[in-house]
Amino acid sequence: MGADIHMYAEFRNSAGQWEEIPGYEPFSDRNRHVFSFFSEGFVRSDYDWGSWHVTPYPIIEEARGLPGDVSLSIKAKSDEWGTGGSGHSWLSVDELVSYDYNKPLRERSVDVPEEFAQLTIRESLGEKYFLELAELQKQKAERLVFWFDF
Repeated sequence: MGADIHMYAEFRNSAGQWEEIPGYEPFSDRNRHVFSFFSEGFVRSDYDWGSWHVTPYPIIEEARGLPGDVSLSIKAKSDEWGTGGSGHSWLSVDELVSYDYNKPLRERSVDVPEEFAQLTIRESLGEKYFLELAELQKQKAERLVFWFDF
């Protein structure tokens, strides 16, 4: 059993309203590292190395719920999930681009294997994450709206 993310990219049209970028679902691969980074409270991100058990990811932002001005198409998709969707939130592309990914993955002192303790958030998220971030910019996305299903 696992969680999936339902993520959609939006932009503001010339009238100032949010619109979904059709046919584009960023970060749609099942990747608990990315899921946990976006909304740790809703996705299990534990690592288990025998006796080592830590939840390493800081979250970029607490869950915010659906934006009040979300595009109609994304609102309809969310409504289809009803109570099956959890952890609704959104992030601006500017937040993602300006985030300091060079911070240590685990900021507080915890007894973990040395190879884990030395990782940065950038290293742990991996190259695919940053390729997706570049694609968001290429698509001229301004905001991501997402939720999880379990």
